[in-house]
Amino acid sequence: MTRTAEMMQRIGIRAELLAHDDLLKMEPQLHGDDIHAGVYEPAGGYADPALAANSFANAARVLGVEIMLRTTVTDLIVNHGRIKGVITTRGEIATDQVINIAGPWGAEIAAKAGVSIPIVPSSHAVVTLVRPQTWRTNTPVWSDLVNGWYFKPEKMGSIIVGSIHDIPVEDKKPIEDLPTAPSYDEVETYSAAVLKRFPVMVDARVQGGWVGVYDVTPDYQPVIDKISQIEGFYCAVGFSGHGFKIGPAVGQAMAELVVQGKCSSYDLQIFRHSRFAKQQSSRSAYAYGIIG
Repeated sequence: MTRTAEMMQRIGIRAELLAHDDLLKMEPQLHGDDIHAGVYEPAGGYADPALAANSFANAARVLGVEIMLRTTVTDLIVNHGRIKGVITTRGEIATDQVINIAGPWGAEIAAKAGVSIPIVPSSHAVVTLVRPQTWRTNTPVWSDLVNGWYFKPEKMGSIIVGSIHDIPVEDKKPIEDLPTAPSYDEVETYSAAVLKRFPVMVDARVQGGWVGVYDVTPDYQPVIDKISQIEGFYCAVGFSGHGFKIGPAVGQAMAELVVQGKCSSYDLQIFRHSRFAKQQSSRSAYAYGIIG
């Protein structure tokens, strides 16, 4: 069994080890000369991020949460080491508890409370290609861990190509100045990657793409913690590209931290804020890029 299959089964994910020939039966268009075996997760899936975010927001509104759209936090009010409020572009909000979930802006928000979190932005491109007419059959999501790419079908006609390499950080540019669309070089590189794994894509054409921003910490692990220096200040930031999939668990953890004073459902020790000051890395031993 491969290391990946062992890890998935250990954490409760149902995975099957498939031999080379079985992978080719699953997807005849797959170039498998350099593949000995693979891991198949039949219960795996994916979500539309915009639809998921709006669904969570709508569910929160039903519970009485007020969501202020197009509103920027300009400062935090801190008095004698305690959170006292938030200043926004729509006025001041008095509160004794603030949860910082500002993603790439997480370090900026923390700094307003006098707290240092080493987060830097990292641009991550995704390229969408239209599959040729000769390849419109169903295909699963493919993750090529060795070469550092993933390929996700979009309906029946397109495929999304993304990278799972460690992405260079952009610590010199304001987040607002980072690109929002892939460069020509990125389109060329990503197209070459999918062509290597699926030669039928020689007849594909570029449909578009986008660039997102990761909030990257030095060890690629988030800060999920009650910040000891400032009473009432909590952070869930620095997810480094793997925050969406664990969002519900993070929400539960933060709720317990705020309401109960500690998280009883999970051990958050590796996500503690103090690890940076003590130079105690929590980098995963898993070797394959940003998913580790």
